[in-house]
Amino acid sequence: MLFEQKIKKIIIPQQQRNDVSNSHVTSSKIWDPVNKEVSKEFFSKKNKKLNEKFQFYLNNPHIPIRNLLLFSSPNILLLGLFFFCPEIFKSIKLDASVTIFVIFLILPLWYWRAVNTLQKDLVKYLIAKEKNWIYNPEKSSSHWSRFRTFSPVFFNKGDRGQLMQDEFWGKFKGQKKIVDFYSSVFEYQIKHRSNKGKTYYTNHFKTIFSVRLDKKLNADFRLEPENIGTKFLNFFSKKEINTESSEFNKLFAVFYNGRKDQKALEIVKTLSPALQIKLVELSQKEKFSLLFRNDIAIFMINGKLLPRMKTNFFRAIKLHPADKTFIENRINTILDISSEMMKYLD
Repeated sequence: MLFEQKIKKIIIPQQQRNDVSNSHVTSSKIWDPVNKEVSKEFFSKKNKKLNEKFQFYLNNPHIPIRNLLLFSSPNILLLGLFFFCPEIFKSIKLDASVTIFVIFLILPLWYWRAVNTLQKDLVKYLIAKEKNWIYNPEKSSSHWSRFRTFSPVFFNKGDRGQLMQDEFWGKFKGQKKIVDFYSSVFEYQIKHRSNKGKTYYTNHFKTIFSVRLDKKLNADFRLEPENIGTKFLNFFSKKEINTESSEFNKLFAVFYNGRKDQKALEIVKTLSPALQIKLVELSQKEKFSLLFRNDIAIFMINGKLLPRMKTNFFRAIKLHPADKTFIENRINTILDISSEMMKYLD
């Protein structure tokens, strides 16, 4: 009950008061790694819809389960008839019965997915609201196109359906400095062909964390998890760079453009011993790649920002605190490293 009251206080206050309190954010330019124009007012309109939906469900907590049962009623009826009056189905072919069942199953699945998406958006919106960040719940293929232009080798993944979603823009207060950051989930699809020659696609997700560094680096490069493929490439290109940390060298391969004798010193200088320790520690929790370009560092981590969710509106209209804590901890882990990174790059 106390948690629900806290949510009401955060999500459903007077909109005018929020606009005034956040006016200092709108007055300054919001940093984006690929120079997309970002307006807090524009996304406030989109987030207002989240408020309205949550308000509706909060005032009508019975509606999610009621609607799910309503949409499922045709299949419930069919199953009841199948078990208690099986003679009705004797004149109907099995394929036809299955087809009817599947058709009636589409609507409840669609509704369940819509409510589940709303739950995820609300958790992220709450975090953005508390920390005075901007949150975009919608998907953007155009923003991905900017990232692909910025670094084709890093973002030109998949065969179709490339887009950015669950986007955050904001500032993170580190131990010594305030860091501009951007976060999103990068989604794309990979094409496959079955043994029977049929084409199908699988969805893949990468969580992106991008931070603005204090200075422009003299050498652009990226770190990729070390594997047989990366060892093969580095062996034949003769561009392998090793640091003084054997553990770091086992975990990561370094890729860059240009000659080794021109780039190695600057790259090793950027990868200070303290930063190597932080990245090795992170690799024990997450599988990731890291791009350094100009004055920007971009982490690309496997999977979604929130892989599993404990919030369930079909049980209760409240946000499970574990979901909020999970996202905050994951974001803070990367941003803490990024804040420390500034110190190492001085």
